[in-house]
Amino acid sequence: MNSTAVVSIRNGGSAVLAKNMGGAGATTTLTNKIDRTANNKTIEPWGTDNKEPHHLIEAAESNPVLMSTLSFIVRALYNGGIEYGSNITENGKKRFIPAEIPEIDDLLECSNASRQAMTGLQSLKMVGNTFPEIILSKNRKKLVRVGFLDASECRWGRSSERGIITNCHVSANWKHTNGIFKEEYTTRVPVLDNTHNELEALRNGKHYKYVLQGGNMPMLGYKYYSQPLWNSLRVSEWLDYANQIPKFKASYLKNATHIKYLVHIPESWWVWSKPDFDELSTEERQAYIDSVHDDFESFLQGVENAGKSIIMTFRDDPDMLGAHGYSQWKIEPIDKKVMDNILGEDLLDITQIIYQAVGVHATLLGGAPGASNLGAGSGSDQREAYNIFMALSSFDQEVIMRPFNLALKYNGHKGITCRFNSRLLAPLQEVTPSERKEQGAN
Repeated sequence: MNSTAVVSIRNGGSAVLAKNMGGAGATTTLTNKIDRTANNKTIEPWGTDNKEPHHLIEAAESNPVLMSTLSFIVRALYNGGIEYGSNITENGKKRFIPAEIPEIDDLLECSNASRQAMTGLQSLKMVGNTFPEIILSKNRKKLVRVGFLDASECRWGRSSERGIITNCHVSANWKHTNGIFKEEYTTRVPVLDNTHNELEALRNGKHYKYVLQGGNMPMLGYKYYSQPLWNSLRVSEWLDYANQIPKFKASYLKNATHIKYLVHIPESWWVWSKPDFDELSTEERQAYIDSVHDDFESFLQGVENAGKSIIMTFRDDPDMLGAHGYSQWKIEPIDKKVMDNILGEDLLDITQIIYQAVGVHATLLGGAPGASNLGAGSGSDQREAYNIFMALSSFDQEVIMRPFNLALKYNGHKGITCRFNSRLLAPLQEVTPSERKEQGAN
């Protein structure tokens, strides 16, 4: 007889679980490869099918731990919002002095700077790229607006032989056109040449609107579009595995109140009970197994346990073929407490892996649901983890502030820079009561 175990299940419990646990890697499979001819050689495709940002967004949204961690990063980087001023050096130490300049206030207000910065941060952390847009006045003497386009809608134009990109193609329909470039659905925005000096290129230009390059974290091997660091979760298929856990858990919860017994039956018993069992087709064997299961369920009816058992066949010693008949059956009650914790360790592990892939210490976000040994740290642990995170995030903040600082330079505000007001945490004993009151007011 074939050594493959035969399983008979009531209420679909284990069958559903097996189905949901299969097919790892399904969410990362990319199809519909882009043909340069189909895109009229107009754009540099983003990903194999030119829909990579959409795949990244869908992947992030598929996992609540990943999505909330990315949201934490965006809010932490935005921190106290945008401020501007000058950097001075006193006694060998640099110090930032905030300023109040009506023209800069008007620029930030007109640009809706806080929302634009959040858009840029979300694009940077979720899809790994930003597309800053700057707008000049009619006489081109002032930059009057700074913003960030929705990264998922942007594609770089095809670069020249010298590697220079001159246009950015913006469309909300890439997903709906299957990644294919269609002129009628696309807005073409000039790209500011950053080959030498962006400020000079802007002064010598002719257009009133530009998209800036360099709004990402440089990555080796990715010339036009970077990948977010958390993409390693997709490549390694850890994200696919993580997303199977709630499906598995939901299937278990749906069936946990029905399945109470696991019935082990030796393989030889089937031949003992039905001598021609080996000659039956797969369908006939399963029908016979189901009939035995029905008889067993009928036996349990008196104790109101119908539909609450799983029958599994196991290999036994062929020399013992049918020697003990039903005596070799084993009925094992299922321990609900054990089943309730079946995925606890997996959930803990995958949560830690997501935190590490994104670059956030577990103590800042807490443990996995139902877990108590992840992220359990003192207030000082959280403070130090937060301060280290902010210290390592300077480049990300500079990427978002770059178009704002370009605007300040172009408008003649020498020595003035924009930055995020990144508040660091200090031990309570190092902050006076008056300082605590002042910080709370802000």
